[in-house]
Amino acid sequence: MRIFPVLLLVLLFIQPALSQAPLKTQKPAKNQMQAQMAEAINELNKQIADLEKQLAEAIRNKEDEATIKDLRGQIAMLKKQVTMMGGVNKSLSGVSEKTFQQAGEEEALVPKKDIARLSMLPKKILTAPELAVFLKSVHAQIEKTIPAVERTEALKMFSEIKEEHKSVVVTGNAATGYWMLGHWEKALFIIGKVCIEDLSNSDNLNNYASFLIATGGEQAALPILLYLDNNYPGNSTIKNNLGQAWFGLGDMENAKRNLDSATLLYSNHSMANSTLSTIYEAEGDKEKAISFLQASLKGSYDPEKDARLARLGYNVKFADLPALNYPIQEDPFGLIPLIKSWNPDKIQSSIADEGNAYAMQRYLNGVTAFANNLSDENETLNQKLKTRDEKISQDSSYRHEFLEAHNSPAYLLAARSIQLACIEMQSRCGVNTSPGAPFILTALWLPYTKPDRELDDLYSINALRYDCEEVWFNEVTVAMQRLDQALQREGTSDGELDCSWYNQRLNAYLAKRKEIYSRGVKLIQNEFIRKSPKLTEWIKTSLYSGLDDPPKTIDDLSYYLISNTEYTIRKRRFQNDVYAAVLDMIDEAQKFQSRYQSYCESRPDVPQGLENLLPYKKTKVECVYLKRIATPVRFYFELKCHTITEKTNPRIKKRKTDVPKGAAENANPSFRDVIGPLQQALRGGTKNYSFKPDIAPGMHTGPLTPEKKNPSQFSLEYNRLGNLVGFNFQLNNEGTNLKDAESVESGIDSRWSWNALGSAKKGFFNKLLVK
Repeated sequence: MRIFPVLLLVLLFIQPALSQAPLKTQKPAKNQMQAQMAEAINELNKQIADLEKQLAEAIRNKEDEATIKDLRGQIAMLKKQVTMMGGVNKSLSGVSEKTFQQAGEEEALVPKKDIARLSMLPKKILTAPELAVFLKSVHAQIEKTIPAVERTEALKMFSEIKEEHKSVVVTGNAATGYWMLGHWEKALFIIGKVCIEDLSNSDNLNNYASFLIATGGEQAALPILLYLDNNYPGNSTIKNNLGQAWFGLGDMENAKRNLDSATLLYSNHSMANSTLSTIYEAEGDKEKAISFLQASLKGSYDPEKDARLARLGYNVKFADLPALNYPIQEDPFGLIPLIKSWNPDKIQSSIADEGNAYAMQRYLNGVTAFANNLSDENETLNQKLKTRDEKISQDSSYRHEFLEAHNSPAYLLAARSIQLACIEMQSRCGVNTSPGAPFILTALWLPYTKPDRELDDLYSINALRYDCEEVWFNEVTVAMQRLDQALQREGTSDGELDCSWYNQRLNAYLAKRKEIYSRGVKLIQNEFIRKSPKLTEWIKTSLYSGLDDPPKTIDDLSYYLISNTEYTIRKRRFQNDVYAAVLDMIDEAQKFQSRYQSYCESRPDVPQGLENLLPYKKTKVECVYLKRIATPVRFYFELKCHTITEKTNPRIKKRKTDVPKGAAENANPSFRDVIGPLQQALRGGTKNYSFKPDIAPGMHTGPLTPEKKNPSQFSLEYNRLGNLVGFNFQLNNEGTNLKDAESVESGIDSRWSWNALGSAKKGFFNKLLVK
């Protein structure tokens, strides 16, 4: 029972040193706490006296009202803190030292060794018949312990699903649905009933054990896991859950041994590495604590892990983050066709070659018109951004809807990725689109450091532009300077020469000039195309990290990041800036657009029209990533790029619990000839049918693991606060779609294998007897 949550919170404020030193598993004694509280109160009283003097001085000097009001507010706030802390300190005198220490233990990083619960464990690995008896005993106790209303609802759902689907897979997955919704009592009841009726499904047995660990029943989970470990050795999910169970019982030796085994099987195992980090932090080994937490972060990004690393004294870098493993089409903005429209042959090669001179002028007029179009549209978009920002600040309902859709793993990871990348690339993420910005001077005026090997995979448009500018400067600008200098050195011959001599020199100059220019354009195009995949990754990260209204309707599996500017203002604005950066590269050709004519005759320039480049501007950038996940309790996820929506059964409300949900591996059934209920519902029909076994006899290798995946498998993760923070999908080789195109929907018949996350706090079922 938590006796002093407020008291322990105050302790964190009055002991700032605790945030610097490794956290220990013991809290200060009661008399130490009282002394520290008294010292803190004295310090606050001194600050109050100081501020009261300043207030009196301000009133005497007739200072402005805002200053006086601010001083009075500070004094009132400090006095409230003194009153609160004094009351807490006074209440300590009526509390025994034993009770105080019990309250402190609940906030420890790791639990103390629980001899009583450890002594309950069977002395050997159970056989299947023995495990059946054990499970009945555990379930009977759980049934008595959970509230009657939970038990009644769970039994009703269990009976309905069992009758409708006649499948232990689907019925077991109902428990997963309740687990994700925060109804852990129903989840435990249903999964326990399923396991009693059928011991053959390792996913259900593993999930039962994982749920027991999270709710404080580690002593009941271990016999199940030891049985599974004996049948399926070398399974990282089982090893992790064994380690988490031993951790909850305070047996750090067995916890480390099993968690280490899990990380040997899968080096970035998120749950196992996270708990190992906690153990080493409690032992005072900060270096190992950081190392294991880095490995956990690499497995799945979580802002909480990010904050823990900062508390340990380590600042997360871009290289520490996992890849943004979500698909996007190749060259989503169509930049390669745009850069290819820059024809290296559109340049005058001789006096007679006026056609190419005019062709270049028309093309560059088109470039200018394109740039003006972007600028005009940006004015409208900027106004829309301003209006929407005002609405977000003033309308709380809209603000909640706007932000909640982006409370998704894709957005969290993308936003942190782009933030760190921009910091490490010295802010070379923005795009300089100011009119007339010098092409080569851009690289000289803006600070830039070439990306290191890790950042090479996230290649911004400015980084690419910098490299192209280098190529242009070295291969074109320098070469043209030399050509002009050589022409000047030639001078004129003695005596009067006719115009044909000048024409001859001009033709030679134009031929060499075209050679230099054409080579430079081709080099830039090759550089751009070669690095386009890295640029695509940066575009994807930028798009996924942008807060924007999601479209309101989806007709089919197509979803557009950019379609209606009402809903995609920031993304459209970003796209325009990328186009502008490419046009800046092309605009260097302005220096080569002049028409040269014969010295023997002069003809006026013919005004040229413009080449229409607007078709290169893509109006729709398709996001091929859509994922639907269903559970038998009618709990649905729908992930669309960087937004997420959840749909729940009106009878079952999602709720927050203090039970750590952990992480799960999910895979579609290994058969494709049965249409799942979600697919049926989407096609407008439902019917009852029996399921085939999820895998052929003799082929089962135990619960799903992160290191051995079938093509449809993906993982999700919840953090200690119950927030969904991780989705990790497998992509095809091109990164343009899911590896298994049919896995866009994971129906109620899919496989689920849960990885527990251990807790130092004694859970609800810590007093569950094991017989």
